[in-house]
Amino acid sequence: MSSLILVLFGLAILASLVTVLVFTIRRFREDARQPSRPRTAEERARDSRSALIWVAVAVLLVGGLSLAYLLTQSA
Repeated sequence: MSSLILVLFGLAILASLVTVLVFTIRRFREDARQPSRPRTAEERARDSRSALIWVAVAVLLVGGLSLAYLLTQSA
């Protein structure tokens, strides 16, 4: 069971890295195609909320897998 949790932990980290890289590359390509314009306050607020949600999901996922691993090791 603990090896399954470690595999899920690794997959979660890998998926997070791939997702971040894809979004970053997509953002750079969009910025290269479009002329620069100042971002509105609404866009900045939306980006801030999105970042907060993704960080919370990542922390909860890693924390949950770590807790599951610790609980299975102590049993």
